[in-house]
Amino acid sequence: QDNPFFPRMVFLMHKWFVSSEELAALFINLYQTKDKSICKSPCQHKPSEQNCKLNKFKTRVCYTVRSWISEFPMHFDLDPSLAREIRNLQELTNKDSANNHKLLVDISNLPSYDWMR
Repeated sequence: QDNPFFPRMVFLMHKWFVSSEELAALFINLYQTKDKSICKSPCQHKPSEQNCKLNKFKTRVCYTVRSWISEFPMHFDLDPSLAREIRNLQELTNKDSANNHKLLVDISNLPSYDWMR
């Protein structure tokens, strides 16, 4: 059974175990996966293929990062190395031009949290 609070807890408490930059790098590695065994049916793994499980997996990774951005926008404003990693992820998503992944991981419109520094 899905626990809707688990992702929030991971993003809230991850710094106890791993830096935000490292966590973002893990998401980048997941996004870059080339494990074609995810797709059981034969497909070309093109971004335009709607039924490709590899593309669906990449979309889930982006939605997870989007959840992090939505719940904790201050992480991305206050940590330049994390923001840099997310911009790297956004560059990767540009290659998958048929998907809207780039919009999901966009941090360009986040408010400033300078007052928290």
